[in-house]
Amino acid sequence: MKRLTVFFFVILGSISGFAQEAIVVDIAGSKDHEAIKRFPGAIIAQYDYSNYGEYVLPLGGVGLDYKMEKSMKLEGVLTKILYLLHDKKTPYEIFRSYENALKKVGYEILFSASKEKLGRSTSWAGYYDVVYNKTETGRSLLDGDTNEQYALSAKIKTKDVERYVFVFAGFQKSRIYMDMKTIKTYSKDETFCKVEILEKKVLEEVAGLVKPEDLAKEIEQSGNAKIYGILFDTGKTEIKQESEPALQAIAGLLSNNKNLNLYVVGHTDNIGTYEANLELSKNRALAVVVELTAKYKIDVSRLTPTGVGQISPVESNKTEEGKAKNRRVELVEK
Repeated sequence: MKRLTVFFFVILGSISGFAQEAIVVDIAGSKDHEAIKRFPGAIIAQYDYSNYGEYVLPLGGVGLDYKMEKSMKLEGVLTKILYLLHDKKTPYEIFRSYENALKKVGYEILFSASKEKLGRSTSWAGYYDVVYNKTETGRSLLDGDTNEQYALSAKIKTKDVERYVFVFAGFQKSRIYMDMKTIKTYSKDETFCKVEILEKKVLEEVAGLVKPEDLAKEIEQSGNAKIYGILFDTGKTEIKQESEPALQAIAGLLSNNKNLNLYVVGHTDNIGTYEANLELSKNRALAVVVELTAKYKIDVSRLTPTGVGQISPVESNKTEEGKAKNRRVELVEK
């Protein structure tokens, strides 16, 4: 199997000639993604990592109203990195290097655009920072150049990983304040590059990260908790072995909260007839109750199984991602 790590075969030279106030070392706590290495000479100026987060993958340009022409909603392990390059590398050089490296190891390019096709730099940067980074001031932190902006979104899928990558390379045309808390300044006339990586995990892989106290908090706040780690084969009601972490979390929730009683509600996507999905969702909910009472010794009187089939989606069933979100078990407080 191909190794998915992207390397740039460029000799790393000395970094010199920085502006006096420019960041010359990576910010504390940051690092490259293990699969997508930086362009030599780049410095990490912003870094954010989420073990399980939401992400909107750009698939089109951005208008003056900050609305993206096309995008894809994703969830998974999310890494967001902003690199600065002080050695006069052009945005196009950085962009093409990433593009070539990604293609070389088998990535599919889902979207690629440049210059005015991405929209005016004020629109793009404004959308990007206000929507994604949620700046304290609500203003754009990147004052880019429309004629020097390049972006792509790419995807690779193997038996081990489904990874999405977004690369945006641009040119900073004026001095900006990138860190509003410490007021660090980043010099003008610099190339910057955003690299963002979303690795989809089937939700059962992160189910073990859900703690009983997290479920309790979710129920306290909204009256219900969505469980995605209880798995079934298509059209079946037998709980798969990989569901154990989620079941353990539910059992822990009930053990820690002796007065809590729950409806266990099954949900499906819209594949199949309404009648079949309604019956399937009820039987799956019953299977969860049986497992909790038989294996984890939860009092059956505290649990009521029911199902609603496909009539309560949380996202559109028009996409595979939406269908996956709609196939779930919910715990509803009685």
